[in-house]
Amino acid sequence: MRAWWLAMVGAGCGDSGDSAAPLYQVNECESLHAPVVTDMFCEATGVQTYPVTGEDVPTLTISADVSDEDGDLTSYSAQLFFDDTIDGVVDTSSDGLPVADGSYHADVCEVPSIILNMVVYLRGGAPLYDTPYEWGLVVTDAAGNVSELGQIECTTPSEK
Repeated sequence: MRAWWLAMVGAGCGDSGDSAAPLYQVNECESLHAPVVTDMFCEATGVQTYPVTGEDVPTLTISADVSDEDGDLTSYSAQLFFDDTIDGVVDTSSDGLPVADGSYHADVCEVPSIILNMVVYLRGGAPLYDTPYEWGLVVTDAAGNVSELGQIECTTPSEK
């Protein structure tokens, strides 16, 4: 089994995210700038109910501050990668965890920053319990511009 993750968001402007909105909207933003992952942090967030099966499992929340000069974070996608070789480089050649899409109900070009909170539900298999990993995050904005990889090292929680 693999871990499953869900992205939840908060932002400095606009309403809360809506995963049903289309990604890569045609917009009037300058759209030349890729998002920038400016800060990442992580914490074990206790046992939570896995939404798909209803089982209670340990969780890890990885948060990131993301900015975009041209404000086109009105819709975005985010993908987490993890690597158990602690060497300062996150391997993104694997599939990573599923891509999460989100959006804000705000005027076009009016969302220059967001805070992503990604909950990783540990259900056995990779990522393993109580294991240090390097985590990488890539964010794509409404125009399809892709951020450079943001990175953090943190340890997954123990099994229940």
